[in-house]
Amino acid sequence: MTRHTTRLRSRAAAVAAVATAVLALGGLSAATAQAAPQSAGTRAAPMTTTTGFFTAGGVNIRSGPSTAYTILGQGQQGQAVYIYCEAPGDWYHILDRATGVNGWSYWPDNILIDSLSPNPPGC
Repeated sequence: MTRHTTRLRSRAAAVAAVATAVLALGGLSAATAQAAPQSAGTRAAPMTTTTGFFTAGGVNIRSGPSTAYTILGQGQQGQAVYIYCEAPGDWYHILDRATGVNGWSYWPDNILIDSLSPNPPGC
């Protein structure tokens, strides 16, 4: 084995150990981390990624799945999103990848799922 290969394997093992430790400190396992409740705020990409993009400009991103919730930001046409799940009433829980705003958007005529991406799970 070359020194380069050994160094890469050591680095991969270190990254895996840190990830396990971070999950353990948070009281989460890899399985429960994916199933953690979705809330507004900063989040990473979901483990099973549904991706899409805004098809319109000025799409409101709200703190909950209805127009009664506060507007946290707005998505612009062409901006990429991660889609965590779909709530009843045609709302997606999303992360706007361009701005980092995490919240809920009404998706018909506003968000299109990438053609090779799976449909989002229900919330």
